[in-house]
Amino acid sequence: MALDARGNFDHAKLDELFNERKTPWLGPVSFPSSKTSLLRADGCPIAVHTDGYIYFAPRNLEVSRLTPDGNVTSLVSDLNVTTEKLGGIRGLASGPDGAIYLSCPSAVLKIKPDGVVSTLVHPITLNDCDKDPQDSSAAPGLRGLAVDSRGAVIVAATGCRRVVKIGPDGKIATVLKAESPWSPTGVAIHGEDVYVLEYSHANSEKHEDWQPRVRKLAQDGKITTLATLSKAWNE
Repeated sequence: MALDARGNFDHAKLDELFNERKTPWLGPVSFPSSKTSLLRADGCPIAVHTDGYIYFAPRNLEVSRLTPDGNVTSLVSDLNVTTEKLGGIRGLASGPDGAIYLSCPSAVLKIKPDGVVSTLVHPITLNDCDKDPQDSSAAPGLRGLAVDSRGAVIVAATGCRRVVKIGPDGKIATVLKAESPWSPTGVAIHGEDVYVLEYSHANSEKHEDWQPRVRKLAQDGKITTLATLSKAWNE
């Protein structure tokens, strides 16, 4: 999911682009008396950048930019050569430095505004990994990520039931742990607080096993469960 806070994108135009197969289905949801929309991508990571444009990952291997007038361009040529070796793009995030950050199963990459790609960290090995024995994917299985105002990356290590913080110097620390059967999958930052979307049996092939909850990690380290939805939520 991503937030179009400025209301830059017309819903009818987004539907038209999807029907033309130029973009993924973005499923915008409007808020009453507001221009803001919540975008729900179907099957690929998306982010609304500081420039107000939508960035998405076609085939989970490339990064494309969508402008409000419907122009779609590739951000980096031949990025797929790198991301395919790394297991594909699992998350996208906007950084305060104007860069786009992306996660692969065991790596975090950074695309600067001039298109230069660098590796923030690879590989990531977590000594305290709590791997689900039924999960066949390789640990740590990075997915959703966000970047704070100081340039630190907060990323969900789904395969290890962890949320980790990667400093600008590449130093890695676990900031939140989830107990079985929960696993973090998405991360958002508001102010100094980190919001984490978790799923039970996150890598199960049976959608009926998935049960979401949202927790908040405050600046002082306090963890609060904000919402838990039952399996009936998607029935």
